[in-house]
Amino acid sequence: MFYLAGVLERDGFEPLVFHGKPEKLLEEIEKNKPEAVGFSCDFDNTQLIAGLPRFSS
Repeated sequence: MFYLAGVLERDGFEPLVFHGKPEKLLEEIEKNKPEAVGFSCDFDNTQLIAGLPRFSS
């Protein structure tokens, strides 16, 4: 994730890497209002991630 963030930063974006509990992900999205969100998850968190609401502008 940090490698990807470095490439995005080099290309003029302002990446934010969130490394925390998945339950706090929505809070971070609401706080930072990103244009795009990308993430990875492990097998234990797939149901939680699949249940996240979809955002649109």
